[in-house]
Amino acid sequence: GITESYGYFYATRGGIDRPLELIRFQQDGKEKVLGAFNSNYTGFKTGYEDSPAWWTEEMPDPRWNLRSYSNIRYLDKDGKKHSFTRKGKYFRIALNRPAGIVSAIELSDDGNSSIEVFDIESRKSIRKIPAPEGTQLMNESWLNGKLYALVLSEEGYSLFRLGDSWERVLGPVGCNITELLSQKGKLTFVADASGVKEFYSFDPDTGETMQMSVTRYGGSDFQFTDQGDSLIFSAYSKDGQYPCITAIEDLPVRKVDLSQRWEPLFARTVTEQERQLGTLRKEYDADISEPQHYSRIGHPVRIQSWAPMFIDYDAVANASFETLVTSAAPG
Repeated sequence: GITESYGYFYATRGGIDRPLELIRFQQDGKEKVLGAFNSNYTGFKTGYEDSPAWWTEEMPDPRWNLRSYSNIRYLDKDGKKHSFTRKGKYFRIALNRPAGIVSAIELSDDGNSSIEVFDIESRKSIRKIPAPEGTQLMNESWLNGKLYALVLSEEGYSLFRLGDSWERVLGPVGCNITELLSQKGKLTFVADASGVKEFYSFDPDTGETMQMSVTRYGGSDFQFTDQGDSLIFSAYSKDGQYPCITAIEDLPVRKVDLSQRWEPLFARTVTEQERQLGTLRKEYDADISEPQHYSRIGHPVRIQSWAPMFIDYDAVANASFETLVTSAAPG
């Protein structure tokens, strides 16, 4: 993930040979490692205008191995991490800085989801909105004081506006939609409608959807800078992910219709090949001989046990704690 907060760019970096860590890009372009970071988190969010970066982070219970929590956390000006909630199950936060509130999706033990709204200053819950029946909340965002939610159902993904009732403004669509944000007076999200994850902008008043990026392998964490003249994101490559920045005037903006399902170019070719092969295939009856009794006397050269039992070495080793001793032995 990558975001901007208090005039700095923050990002997480990790790999197969490196644990995840939080880094900050200094004004001179140099990187500063702020410490280790939990890999079980949902992406950074910021309210801009010198506001902290927010995210949700999963934490294990100190006593019970099968219990875990997901709490809302944030960074201060010095890059230090703080917890906003404790022992909750919150995911996918959204900020409404003018109103001083933050919302998050809460998952209950029965599998249902709801949006809970908190007052930032008092840290108290002021509202809880359950998801429509038969759906799952995936993401939410605030735009012009109104709350929008990304909902998944059997028909696909849909965007709803929350007021006195749930009002559908987009969908359902068959492509995957993630990372719902409100930027530059529009709702933005990442979708794989073109085959890879690209950046899209949606106007809920007009219903127009614009594709804002065209990348080779796709990207994630698309956000406009504080000045609004550039777009920062993480680009995918065959060697991993790397941060990118692009000027707004260089973006290949075009109008799209997400209701039209994208079909890979090779899908038709493969389907046609399978149809042609299906006409050439023939069924054959395999000749299988009748089972015969195995005689040990007739095979004296083969090494075999004459005892009417066998010994499970793994069970003996586990019972005698030999496997634990072997694991703890000095190397």
